[in-house]
Amino acid sequence: MGQRRNYRAEVRANFRFEQESQPRANKLYIEKGYSIARVDGKENKLYDVKLYKNGTCSTVEEKFLRQDADFMFVEIMQDVNTGDPGWIDYTMAEFLFYMMPSATYVCKMSNLKKFIRYYGDRLRTIYSNRGYGKTKNKALPFVIIVENEIGKRVI
Repeated sequence: MGQRRNYRAEVRANFRFEQESQPRANKLYIEKGYSIARVDGKENKLYDVKLYKNGTCSTVEEKFLRQDADFMFVEIMQDVNTGDPGWIDYTMAEFLFYMMPSATYVCKMSNLKKFIRYYGDRLRTIYSNRGYGKTKNKALPFVIIVENEIGKRVI
């Protein structure tokens, strides 16, 4: 029972951190000339925010980290025990904004998915118990993201 309580508390803390981080993302979007529409409900499973500029709409998946890292955690499986897929499989977003305290990267999601599909087995696997279950992630170094034009650093 105690372990389950800790799990729920951690999930709540993660959602709180995400909500607290959204104003920082909003500021970046506004600085780049976008208007913002955050989504919720079932649509939120597909992407987190819609950005509008010059009559076009772009969809974005957001990931916020509490600490800086040299690599991106790409969620392959949300829970290895249930087989639930990770965000890399179910997101329909066009872009990924990956925000850390001192850096932000933006990736074109189709490029990221293609790279993971072809080269993911060569990347280090990292398991985490800090979410909905035992999560399987691939560690994709930012230097590879930039060199392979998967994305770029914007801050």
